[in-house]
Amino acid sequence: MPRLWRNILTKITKDIERSMTTRDPKRFEEQLCELLPIYKTIGLKVQAVGDLLKTRVPCIPSNTNHLGTMHAGVIWMAGEVLGGLAYFGHSQELGEAWVTVKKVDIEFKRPVKTAITALANFPEEERKRIATELKNKDRSRFTLKIELVDDERQICAVAIGHYVLGRD
Repeated sequence: MPRLWRNILTKITKDIERSMTTRDPKRFEEQLCELLPIYKTIGLKVQAVGDLLKTRVPCIPSNTNHLGTMHAGVIWMAGEVLGGLAYFGHSQELGEAWVTVKKVDIEFKRPVKTAITALANFPEEERKRIATELKNKDRSRFTLKIELVDDERQICAVAIGHYVLGRD
């Protein structure tokens, strides 16, 4: 990653860390939407930022495609953002770093006609591994298994998100 981008990501991360001293989902949501307004545009709500990471996006006209179902890009964003929340929600225990997505593989299982909820687990053992790796190598990678479900709790998509944390 070019140095300029690392510097920008590090500054953004520090700014967010300063303002996120609690794990209040509403506070994370406000900061996330301020940092990246596209999430506000799609109506993303942050519902959990602990061991469980959880976001929700409404099925509104601006989030739908030509078939009247939720646009694939919106579904992808609802899941992809969990990697950033994983870090920001645990930045005190992981330490100062920047976070970026490397890749998200997604398989769409069925059309979405309701709001969608993205869920992933980020257990303490994984956070400890990441913190140790960051301390020793200034870089760590982690993977989230993400499920995206509709209001009927039907799985509409599954994704594997690959993320990188780093320090300059």
